[in-house]
Amino acid sequence: MILRPIPAFKDVLSCVLLASLLLSCGGSSSTTTPPSGLKFRAFVSQNVSASSTIAGLVIVNAQLDRLAAASTISAGPSPGLMAVPANRQVTMVYNAANNGIDVVNNVKETSNGQVMLPGATQSMAATSDATLGFVAVPEAPVAGLAPGEVETVNLTNTALGSPVCVPTPSSSPQNGACVTPEPNIFSGARYLALSPDNVHLLIFGDLLTVVTLTNIGTSASPNWVITQAGIPSVAGTSDLDHPVWATFSPDNSMAYVFSCGPECGGTTASVTPLSFKGSGSCAQNCLGATIPLAGGATYAVASGNTVYVAGSAACLAPGAQPSSCGKLSILNTSSGSVQLLKTVSITDGFHHQIAVTMDNQVFIGAEGCTGACLSIYNANNGQVVIGSDLGDVTGIQPLSGRPQVYVVENGELRNWSTLTDALAPPQQQMDIVGQAVDVKLVD
Repeated sequence: MILRPIPAFKDVLSCVLLASLLLSCGGSSSTTTPPSGLKFRAFVSQNVSASSTIAGLVIVNAQLDRLAAASTISAGPSPGLMAVPANRQVTMVYNAANNGIDVVNNVKETSNGQVMLPGATQSMAATSDATLGFVAVPEAPVAGLAPGEVETVNLTNTALGSPVCVPTPSSSPQNGACVTPEPNIFSGARYLALSPDNVHLLIFGDLLTVVTLTNIGTSASPNWVITQAGIPSVAGTSDLDHPVWATFSPDNSMAYVFSCGPECGGTTASVTPLSFKGSGSCAQNCLGATIPLAGGATYAVASGNTVYVAGSAACLAPGAQPSSCGKLSILNTSSGSVQLLKTVSITDGFHHQIAVTMDNQVFIGAEGCTGACLSIYNANNGQVVIGSDLGDVTGIQPLSGRPQVYVVENGELRNWSTLTDALAPPQQQMDIVGQAVDVKLVD
């Protein structure tokens, strides 16, 4: 699999300023007011320190599209990629300069501390209750075996836990310890997809490994059980060809696994259903029929039973037009199987950012594009708008309750209106001093 860097992410439609309606604007249900005094915030990671700025998390008033007067939150020497659990109590912040992860308390707007990783990461996930974080480290050294681990972070105590491992059987005298399988089933662990119910963690590396998690919700070391000791990711084996991502069904009983294929050194991009419940002679983690995706598949998001998949496989063909050779495939999964509804053209590049807004606008970001890297698909009328800015898209964050989307492109924070699929007026844009990398809502 080709190692590619993961991209890290104002028409004003004011919400009614009543406490009972704060949640409709995305406001936190917490009664504690943070030091910034804001109830609806976004954090923007900024990784440059200079005479005029300092690296950290810039606080944005996401209700008024203004930078907060509060100081930047210190979160390590080079804050970049961020992950926020569903309850939005903390933010995991990765620093590429020292391979550290800061755990920021979103209410206090301060870092609880930093843990150090044994290598770089491109992917993080956190349980919805903010107790446990997972970090894929593809080059983490493993004695005598190929490198690659999935580290765990205790988000309550800000401590690095033991890597995800294969536990010894319950009948073993060493129950609770780990065994070291050969080969290392976590080798090259690069991307992580955690089901919304915190039960299944899919690890994408040299193998696809499915982990079933138990006892999530305690601050002590949670337990995990390996329920599938690696599904080979080579073409022709289990119909997976360099799998890199997955989405989950609304009831979390299935995952849809996306194979990168030609964009990652393989042959065929595709989607394969994976049933956690099992069927017939298959007890659990059963792969269904694979559906080829000619447009490519490097990233996807689910909106109910509709799945949006982006890729640039068509751009590898001679004479491909960069402005339209990227493809967005729209899938229907309501029956448990996969139906390809349509494919539309988007920009080229390696796609690893997609977000769907409440009014059905699909924002797709890429890196390494020939021109613009942002595409917007209007699911209501089928039209595609190509962004006007140039440069890699590293963060996309829709604003709940508002027709706005914050996009980080080429190191700048940009505010887009979903009413017009155009940049918001200049007075609603914000200037981040330094280099913006990612953006996340924390309320």
